[in-house]
This record gives sequence, structure tokens and C-alpha cells, in this order.
Amino acid sequence: NEQGKEDRKLAINKDHGCKYNIVMGPPPVDYDQKHLANTDVDATKGIIGPHAVNSPSRGTAEAEMRGLYILLTMNIDGGMEVLKYAAGLSVSKPEIYKSEEVQLALMIYKAKQSFNYAKFFSLLRAPSTPYLYSCVMFKYVEQMRKIAMRIMAKSFGARRKDTGEALY
Repeated sequence: NEQGKEDRKLAINKDHGCKYNIVMGPPPVDYDQKHLANTDVDATKGIIGPHAVNSPSRGTAEAEMRGLYILLTMNIDGGMEVLKYAAGLSVSKPEIYKSEEVQLALMIYKAKQSFNYAKFFSLLRAPSTPYLYSCVMFKYVEQMRKIAMRIMAKSFGARRKDTGEALY
């Protein structure tokens, strides 16, 4: 019916969690080698925004994807992968490096690397943290809980009377 068509059109035009309504960088290529761009009038070629279609090629902003990459590679080489990646990004694309999304990912990385469980969990619960970032952060929740328990046990746990040493 007509109302259903209108509802579907509104749903397609909504912002689906993406901060920007454009795809940055070179235009991606569809499975049949057609170039996809937001500027196309043809609704079958749109990626984001009013001309978006449900296709595997739907994209999001580059800064968000780079932030997700940082979150997903935090454990590689003890975190060195993130440092190398961030250093390269700050030189090659400083505007992306300074974006909110990348800076948030780096704050999460720093909290995890410095065993700052309070900061990690406050970032996880923050309303400003994107849902997808929170989902990726859950990969590290068990590890951060263990760290928190170890730190709290040392700080507040039972101690020997004679030496003051923690019992566990």
C-alpha cells in the first residue's frame, strides 16, 4: 500500500548510526564492477543517505571505520599495531586522526593498556560511545574485569599482620 511505501522510504533515508551522510575516499566498486557514489541520481547506486539501498556495499564514515580498526587490533603485538597505525594515520590523514571517532578509540586503547579499568568501563557505558564501539569493547570486558579484581584485591584485600603483604 501507499503508506508502506512511504514508511520504507523514510526508513531508508534515516541515519543508521553513521555520523556522516557521505562515504569518504575513492568511490567503492559494487560486485558487478559498477562504481557506487552518493551523488548518483539512480537510487540503486546509493550507499548512504537518501539514495541508500540495502546492499553489502553500504558504507560509513572513514573515521568510524578507522576507530573500529584500532579497537579490533588492540591485542596485536601487545598493542604495537595500534601505535604504528596511529602514527601513520597522524601523518597521512591528520584530519581523520583528530576526529572524535579515532580519538575515542585511542582513549579506549590507552585505558586498556594502562589497566585503567574505571576509565575503560566509564567509556563503555558513556552515552557518547557508539553502539558498535561498545560491542567491540565487550571483547575485552572479561580481561578488564580480571584486572579490576586483581587491583582491588591488592588494595582492599586481607593482609598479613607482621609484614603487611597481601594474602592473595
